[in-house]
Amino acid sequence: VMRRPAHTPSATKAGEVTGGRLFALEGAGAVAFGRAVHELLAQVEWGGAPEMAQLAAAWRKAGAAGVEAQTCLQAPELAEVWTRPPDRAEVWRERAFEIVLEGAWVTGVFDRVVVEFDLAGRASRAVVYDFKTDRGAGSDLARAGARHKAQLMLYRRVVAVLTGLPIASVGAELVFTETAGKVAVVAGA
Repeated sequence: VMRRPAHTPSATKAGEVTGGRLFALEGAGAVAFGRAVHELLAQVEWGGAPEMAQLAAAWRKAGAAGVEAQTCLQAPELAEVWTRPPDRAEVWRERAFEIVLEGAWVTGVFDRVVVEFDLAGRASRAVVYDFKTDRGAGSDLARAGARHKAQLMLYRRVVAVLTGLPIASVGAELVFTETAGKVAVVAGA
């Protein structure tokens, strides 16, 4: 039996972490907060006034995580994340995957992927949106983009395999929930 090395996309992050962040006592709280924001954003299939109003009412009970998620849902800069493309499309929300790529077993979870289809029903393009809830992550978009680029490049490759798309047709963007901003790591076709 051949064993394959295992990889997770989040293990491909690069960059420096300050000592203060590394030894912060709020680590468990930050993880719980991040998980809560991700769970709320996963409830959003497509944006729209009725959907946003319904979610806003429910999210008020979720405290700071609800406020942050609602801010992202209403931010003009993030409108395309939630807008249904004009042609046929589907959205993957918090979708787990396992795949063998180049001999390595890769397992992970997509935060949000929008896949568009042509008239024949074949995937024509896709965009991977990866939500980042870390504090201060969106203050230097270029550095944050570089830090997470390897992870997003791996996500693009996985989406390309799963949809049958060429890699050039798969974009990848980081969404920073604290600032309700985003940066394109790789623009899709």
